[in-house]
Amino acid sequence: MSSKRKEVISSSQLICIMVLFIIGSSIVTGAGKESKQDVWISMIAAIVTSIPIYLMYAKLVKLFPDQTIFDMLYTCFGKIGGMVLNVIFILYPIHLGGIVMRNFTDFIQNVSFPETPRFVAAIFIGIVCCYILKHGPEVLGRGSFFALPIVVFTILATLLLTIGQQDFQNIQPVFSQKITDILASTSGLISFPYGEVVLFMSIVPCVEKKSNIKKVYLVSLAIGGTMLLLVLVRNIVVLGTPTMGMLYFPSYTSVSVIDVGDFISRVEVIVTQNFIICGITKTTVCIYAAIKGLERLFNIKDYKVLVAPACFACTALAGWSYASTMEMFQYIEVYKYYAPPLQIGVPIIMLIIGLVKQKKAQLAEKKAQKESEVKKEINPNRVFG
Repeated sequence: MSSKRKEVISSSQLICIMVLFIIGSSIVTGAGKESKQDVWISMIAAIVTSIPIYLMYAKLVKLFPDQTIFDMLYTCFGKIGGMVLNVIFILYPIHLGGIVMRNFTDFIQNVSFPETPRFVAAIFIGIVCCYILKHGPEVLGRGSFFALPIVVFTILATLLLTIGQQDFQNIQPVFSQKITDILASTSGLISFPYGEVVLFMSIVPCVEKKSNIKKVYLVSLAIGGTMLLLVLVRNIVVLGTPTMGMLYFPSYTSVSVIDVGDFISRVEVIVTQNFIICGITKTTVCIYAAIKGLERLFNIKDYKVLVAPACFACTALAGWSYASTMEMFQYIEVYKYYAPPLQIGVPIIMLIIGLVKQKKAQLAEKKAQKESEVKKEINPNRVFG
């Protein structure tokens, strides 16, 4: 009884989780560097383009109530097709979780503990994720509800505290880059981070009231997208695009210049804590999605038995998948090509199948109603006077 109670989160908690997920590792690594000073245009375009994608996710939740994305795959593609896609959708969040964890372990090693092996930080992050998952989504929801205001406040505070170092000449000339570069940057931003929200279809069944799920997706996109846009503009006007292009972690460098008198400095220490909060949230969601897929694939009654192995797999992938930070960032360039089919392609097919099934069900219901009415009219037991 208590186990089921822990599997319930509110719509506001889901919004907080989703916003932290969207901010995720993008706030650390930066994104869309192809379009240089026009990257803010790409960011706005990515947010706008993501609106119909998020509406599609919300519609799928409505079409398949109380089903995770892994249940939907079986419903839409049958036993064999559903099983194949299920395996792919299990590998995807495990791999994504490993990339995100590696982003943050490299960040911690580069800026704070250069002599400490990165797998030490990965192990600690893995333990925290394991603890959260063992206690269910409710703990993640309550923690995110508390953490999000702190993250948002810190972003806005750093934006104000860097005013003295901001040079808006760095953002000019506008539309100086080729349209193909702006579109490429937009495409990359859609796949990382906005399209990754597809994994939330494994969490949505835990939400108390699903009637406002469309609002949840759009509010999360608005808040998360706005925060990333503000961080991006701050980095450009403080650092300039040439410097940004040379840095792996531009956000950290842009806030390290803050020095207000003799009493506000070293703000990057507080910002680092926020980075880690976002990283842990995103990694936890990825692992949760993977174990929900494994639960469906192997018909396991309680997914929590899979938490420790999944966290270990993600930690191992983060620790030994790439030889260096440079190699990791090179792979992220490949990621934005293989992720969209899973984030957009498969959901579109599921939406079409779901709408067709809904239409057939409605026609069958109407037909049954008409037949029932006809039977009443020609009832042979009717007594004529």
